[in-house]
Amino acid sequence: MSSALEKGRLAFKEEAEDLLKVMEEGLLELEDNPADEAQVHNIFRALHTIKGSGAMFGFTELSDFAHHIETAFDQVRSGALGVTEQLIALGLKAHDQIQEFLVDEGDLSAEGQQRALEVDQLLRGLMEQPAPAPQAPQATADPSAQERPEAKGEGMFWVRFAPQEDFFLGYKPLALLRELKELEEVEVFPQVEGIPHLEELDPEVCYTSWEVLVFSPQGIQPLKDVFMFVEQACRLEIQPIQLDEEQDVESVTQLGQILAQRGAVTSVELEKLLRAQPKVGELLTQSGLVSDLQVQSALSEQKMIRSKQKKKEKERDQSSIRVPSQRLDALVDLVGELTTMQAHISQIVQSRDDPALDNMAEGLTRLAAELREATMELRMLPIGTAYSKFKRLVRDLSQELGKEVELITEGETTELDKTLIERLNDPLVHLIRNAIDHGVERPEQRKKVGKPSQGKVSLSAIHSGTNIILRVADDGAGIHKEKVIAKAKQQGLIEPDASLSDSEAYALLFHPGFSTAEKVTSVSGRGVGMDVVRQNIESLRGKIAVESEWGRGTTFVLHLPLTLTMIEGLLVRVADCFYVFPLATVEECVAIHSKEVRSVNGTLTIKVRGEVLPFVRLRNLFQLGGEPPELEQIVIARVENSLVGFSIDLVIGEHQSVIKPLTPTIAGKGRFSGTTLLGDGTVALVLNLFELVGV
Repeated sequence: MSSALEKGRLAFKEEAEDLLKVMEEGLLELEDNPADEAQVHNIFRALHTIKGSGAMFGFTELSDFAHHIETAFDQVRSGALGVTEQLIALGLKAHDQIQEFLVDEGDLSAEGQQRALEVDQLLRGLMEQPAPAPQAPQATADPSAQERPEAKGEGMFWVRFAPQEDFFLGYKPLALLRELKELEEVEVFPQVEGIPHLEELDPEVCYTSWEVLVFSPQGIQPLKDVFMFVEQACRLEIQPIQLDEEQDVESVTQLGQILAQRGAVTSVELEKLLRAQPKVGELLTQSGLVSDLQVQSALSEQKMIRSKQKKKEKERDQSSIRVPSQRLDALVDLVGELTTMQAHISQIVQSRDDPALDNMAEGLTRLAAELREATMELRMLPIGTAYSKFKRLVRDLSQELGKEVELITEGETTELDKTLIERLNDPLVHLIRNAIDHGVERPEQRKKVGKPSQGKVSLSAIHSGTNIILRVADDGAGIHKEKVIAKAKQQGLIEPDASLSDSEAYALLFHPGFSTAEKVTSVSGRGVGMDVVRQNIESLRGKIAVESEWGRGTTFVLHLPLTLTMIEGLLVRVADCFYVFPLATVEECVAIHSKEVRSVNGTLTIKVRGEVLPFVRLRNLFQLGGEPPELEQIVIARVENSLVGFSIDLVIGEHQSVIKPLTPTIAGKGRFSGTTLLGDGTVALVLNLFELVGV
């Protein structure tokens, strides 16, 4: 397989994943609103693109399978097939099957082929059912809204498609043209002037280009979808043609322009001829119909309109490119190395009295910071990209358990590191499954206690400084604290006479093997999962807490950093060791005399401006030895909603910390969330304040 074809197949698979998301979201929206024609068109267009491009890149079975689903939704568009629960269910199964085709590179297992055949047969049977009775058309405020777009020339486009010379090595241009022809009325004009004599012809070189006049009632997007996977391998222009009722194509697209583009006449000859023609303004002035001032005013208005049109076109044409995540990760690693090198250079420059070097080091620091911020922004994605898969999860699981559950999402635009989004998938899936299985009651139970039959599971995200707070909540039965305590005593996790607070009782849910489920189901009850959720969250330098009210519902609150690769830190020294506080948690730094430290019920405390704060000596906690100085420097940090003081020897200053993973030995202690290299190569440990204070 040629490298060009391999790149094309990879691009197809990536874009097909995006199209499958569109398809799945559209199906779920249609389930709630079967009359949503826009979603029907979105699903049809996604299937059409997957079908056409799949055939072009060798996914023949996938293309054939998608064709039958596309046919079904084409019947929905025409009104021959209604949106039913059966159609939605089959559409979702077909979505999963297409995904399996992509994962298996089109080479399905015997079981996969059988599943695809069953879905295909069910779809065929559905399409053979009698068409639904026609409904009376609804009145509309604007009758013209019911007209076909072509009636006023809308949906008419010129497509100019010129493949690169090596296009044949990875793509099939005729397959693209055939796909265009499926849209609506199409006229194709091949440009063959570039084909050389037979003895000079190279069979692997594409010499032909095409111009196509297309009537596309659905607008420009279906045309773009046809060429979605080949834009980098060709020159492509898609220009809309605007017609008034009395105009024809030739009056809008000038004959001379077309002939010039085809090479029949040179642009110089055409321009020379057109310049010989008097301009409209001159003709009107000479005839005495208008004055020079009126012509100048009209020209100024025309110039302004063109300027605004160009600005809008520029904004509309802003495009994005798809970059493999490995390249992005490599870029982040390089920026991290640059940050470390910049810190080393700055450290050396500070030891020398050279203003020129100081200026250069300051400029390097500024550029490195800007590059770091720009790189981190590339890694940031809206968490809404992960929300769509949870809608499907809630739908399928609620049907399996016989419950009515609605998923409510908030904060879809909240951005965080792409790696975090990927690694949060499993914990969030488990929490949502747990909420539906353990939290939300069955419809008849909810009605008995005065609740609506449909339960709610909400997923929300908000920024909090350099952290993100995720909440997974349900309006179900809540957690029965006494039942949790009784189960823990039964399993020997706590003493028989133990008395626990709410937070202490809820923390038992994360103990390995702990479960309050009375029976084991396919969803839960084995005591496996919540402990893994906590481990996964803590591995992301995060914290998970539980809030619950019996009879009202439960909320799991996740506190996470926005990124796992770099943080703004406060570098400190204790004895001969260096540590980094996340700067977002630091409130202030103060100095106190060691005599001011008090012990209250075994907890060290200090008083800062009349407020008593808990106090931790890192020297003692980490068993570093030696005596603290008489005048101790204190870093006051906010952990959860409380202020805590940490005694250190020296505050060095702010530090751009590139986080490196911990060794298994250090990671097991939980007190640190990573390491970072200082300018001289010394290793500093990034503190996990949640674990240090035991909250």
